[in-house]
Amino acid sequence: MKGLVLAAGEGTRLAELNLKHKSFAVVNKKHIIDYSLDLLCNEDGKPLVSEIVVVVGHNAQSIKDYIGDTYKGISVSYVFQAERKGIAHAVKTAKDALDDDFIMCLADECLFNPRLEQMVEEFYLCQAGCICGVVLDGEDFSMKPIAYSVDETGWAVSVTEKPDAYENDIRGIGECVFAKKTLAYLDELQPNPRRGEYEMGDWIRMIIANGDGVKPFVLADAYCNINCAKDIQSAAEMLEHR
Repeated sequence: MKGLVLAAGEGTRLAELNLKHKSFAVVNKKHIIDYSLDLLCNEDGKPLVSEIVVVVGHNAQSIKDYIGDTYKGISVSYVFQAERKGIAHAVKTAKDALDDDFIMCLADECLFNPRLEQMVEEFYLCQAGCICGVVLDGEDFSMKPIAYSVDETGWAVSVTEKPDAYENDIRGIGECVFAKKTLAYLDELQPNPRRGEYEMGDWIRMIIANGDGVKPFVLADAYCNINCAKDIQSAAEMLEHR
């Protein structure tokens, strides 16, 4: 299994901090990208993945200089995303480097009490096309997280990107485990007509429609997506009190 870290964004709403890259924002004396990279190791520090692929874009060299060729003994490679056209577009950019099942992480999220190793175990146990990380009754709605509807056994029957309202307490976050075969659907994926981006929700809908199975998994007690300066303080306070 490989790890995929999406770190191409410019982070214009963090411009006031004069960072080389938005993922260098510091929460509790730790860069937020390190929270994402550390997810790819289990609680004993052993790697969950054989390689980490990092998608870079804005100020790419700063990310390469910071991480280097290895992270805690895991080989690291880089893919350049020339245009930022959504999360699914970023994954499609890295498609040729992902020749295995993979864990996708965002470089601008902090998770609280994450259970990624258990999510990987569930992925293999249920043989899903995708296991989607979620939190229950998440508090951060600034980015309108993905909404999932599930059947009585917990499998997703529908997914909505940036909904106007939520019918349950399941809030999608950026961390997911994908089967290698689901990458093929990215060749068919079209930009979302409302926003012009290749969206993760549309990709997951294709996985459901093709019968590969999508299952939400409660990955953390809570999360914070770092989009502006106030989010850094919010994340620090949440970490401090959990």
